[in-house]
Amino acid sequence: MPSQTEHNLPNVGLVGIGGYGRTHYNFYLKLMDEGKMRFTGAVVLPHLMQEYADQVAVLHERHIPIYPSDDALLEAQRGTLDLVGLPVGIAAHRPLTCKFLDAGINVFVEKPLAGCLADADAIIETARRTGKFVAVGYHNMYSPDMHLLKKTILSGEYGRLLSVKMFAEWPRADTYYARNNWAGMAIVKGQPVYDSPLNNALAHYLNIPLFCAGDDFATAAHAVKMQAELVRARQSIETFDTCGVRIITHNGVTILLLQTHACGAGRNPRLHFQMERGHFLWELQTKTMQFFDAENHLVHSEALPDFRIFEFNNVIARIHDPSAFIYTPENSREQLFCIEKMHQNFPIHNLHSNEYQIDTGHDNQYIIPGISEVFDRCYANGLLPSEAGATWSSPVPMKDII
Repeated sequence: MPSQTEHNLPNVGLVGIGGYGRTHYNFYLKLMDEGKMRFTGAVVLPHLMQEYADQVAVLHERHIPIYPSDDALLEAQRGTLDLVGLPVGIAAHRPLTCKFLDAGINVFVEKPLAGCLADADAIIETARRTGKFVAVGYHNMYSPDMHLLKKTILSGEYGRLLSVKMFAEWPRADTYYARNNWAGMAIVKGQPVYDSPLNNALAHYLNIPLFCAGDDFATAAHAVKMQAELVRARQSIETFDTCGVRIITHNGVTILLLQTHACGAGRNPRLHFQMERGHFLWELQTKTMQFFDAENHLVHSEALPDFRIFEFNNVIARIHDPSAFIYTPENSREQLFCIEKMHQNFPIHNLHSNEYQIDTGHDNQYIIPGISEVFDRCYANGLLPSEAGATWSSPVPMKDII
């Protein structure tokens, strides 16, 4: 990577310091202290200044300007700002990304890329027209373990990738769904957001299989067939909190996704990659990645690093180094394609009151009884919940979604 001097350090701004914006805020301060960038401004809406008083105090102490709106940041730093971070709501991804791109500023936008394919395509077209880059916050994509996994799949050493399956149980209760006006919603003020486990908290674990199934290192696979059992336990949301989804990619890889927010203790994501001659495991719970050969002998094992370090370093490096890896909007579009086609083609099954429980002692956490056992059977045998005997999920046909 080209060396940096004080004179050519990139200028980086941030829109929003709450929610996941706090992670951006912390990393921008860290990278500034490491001499890798200048943190030149943050947007904090006036009515949130008191809520984020501690962070605001640090910004003042560090002489980092605070702006009341994205327009104010843009007006003050147009022509000098190199990159803006956008950890904002899904509905704001397209308008803000395109606004900053049109102003000649590179963008680091959180996942998912946008709320719908039309918005994704608008971002892609604007980036191409302006010649500026868009880096998407699929954190794992920037990490060395994920790059090794993809390169090993492509090497042919273990034969062809046949299938990927994953499960995750991340409980989310009232506080999570009340944190904004779009959590669990399909459409907000006419703007598609399709917020769900698969398109927000656990979107990474749809994106990882698509990326790993891509034909080369730079691309993700395209889905051509799908079965989606979508279930809603929490009655106040528009989308779903539980799903079993089977996807067939353009190159014949089968992807099985088992995800829920309607659970008790929770279990972190586990991904299994079946090769022709072996298999790989990637586990967030144990923070390990393991490669096994055809005889089930362990060939390689490594600890998963803190992927965010690589994510933020790579995005900042990309400003001056075109070879620095970023996850592109073109690849991110493949995850969004699956989400939009899912909502267009498959119904959401609303559970009856006798099919879920509400843990009032834990922030009204909705729980589907026995869901861990169902997911275990599904994961072990490559099944959707209805195929594994779950009475709360209804079978659906496989559909072409090209």
